[in-house]
Amino acid sequence: MKRFTLIEFLIVIAVLVILMSLLQPSISSALSSAKTAKCLGQERSLMVAVSFFSEDEEGRFPGANDRVSLNPDNWIDDYSWASNRKTVEPIKRGSLYKYTQNTDLYKCPEDNRHNVSFQMSNLIGARSNIKNGHQVETIHDLKSPQHKMVFVEEDSWREIAIGAWAIHASTSNPNLNLGRWWDDVANWHSNGMNVAFADGHAEYWKWEDPRTISPEQVSPNKLGTTWHLTHPNSPDIDRTRRAYLGLTPLK
Repeated sequence: MKRFTLIEFLIVIAVLVILMSLLQPSISSALSSAKTAKCLGQERSLMVAVSFFSEDEEGRFPGANDRVSLNPDNWIDDYSWASNRKTVEPIKRGSLYKYTQNTDLYKCPEDNRHNVSFQMSNLIGARSNIKNGHQVETIHDLKSPQHKMVFVEEDSWREIAIGAWAIHASTSNPNLNLGRWWDDVANWHSNGMNVAFADGHAEYWKWEDPRTISPEQVSPNKLGTTWHLTHPNSPDIDRTRRAYLGLTPLK
């Protein structure tokens, strides 16, 4: 029986190494795509929970911010006030948990820092400090549900979640692009993020502006990713801002 010589064995190993190096990008891309798809499914599930909540509450949307002790309709308890912020208990105290019964839905598989990866737009649900034509408190207030952002992924500089998300936008002049972020956005999914809308669908957005994903950028408080950073004429800001306000996206 013929045996492999040392040279032949080394050649086989070398060929396998070359093949693995060629396949690695494809494998990594496939894994990333699978995680993106799973995350999209989680956002859709959260929107199903929102719809169940609205059915039970005469069309009202859950609240996006403040403590559950102050507003029991909040979708999660405010982690910044919660005494056990490092646990999933604030999720369970939120108004959506009785419909989800799964704390894993709140965490993107690409997020390795937070228990809650998604934030709700602070233009969704009743809020005492925001009252304008873009605020949506009930399903009856919706004009273009397919364009109205509800959930967004946030890679917050905080280790905790505070429930609500916002971006700088002019309510008196909705078409004005101020070119400035407010809260952070995520870029876990191949330099993009997932967004869920009021009609229940979710989309993957690939960032176009290199400033959105630049590791060199430093926010004013030196803590965030895009926190309050100004990016003049950014297509990413404009797209996100329009979804935040519920405007028809630009083509």
